[in-house]
Amino acid sequence: TTESTTRFCLECLRMNCEHGGGVARCPRCRAWISVEDEEVVAHDGTGRCSICMQEPRVLVARGRAPDGGSVAICDACWLGNQIALRYECQGCGGVQRIPHPMWRYQTDGPEAFGHTPWACHVRCGTYTRWRVIPEDVARVPHGDAPES
Repeated sequence: TTESTTRFCLECLRMNCEHGGGVARCPRCRAWISVEDEEVVAHDGTGRCSICMQEPRVLVARGRAPDGGSVAICDACWLGNQIALRYECQGCGGVQRIPHPMWRYQTDGPEAFGHTPWACHVRCGTYTRWRVIPEDVARVPHGDAPES
């Protein structure tokens, strides 16, 4: 808000936005922001994510798919693509890279399967629950891991 008496370094806000795919949360009010032309502005780009298919989501990246269609990626899938963890399927035991931070749903600990399903492209061919494979657990961002 323009009436706020709390001030933040523009370069720090710009770096936060760059780290988040072009947007970040305001450290004061938690609204989505971006930095455009040396000015902090409210980010209102929401819609359906092309990866997780959830909506409304804050969309942080847009582009073209190989088939020419449009692609819009939410902040969570952008993060999942940057970190690229591998997950084990509860149904078939197969391992698959999932471009979404599925670790967020493993609230019962790193050994437990998460509570939110994702499509298995290994053997199941259906939506199952997932957990980060032990070799990738250390790569989960400390500030983004569940309490467990």
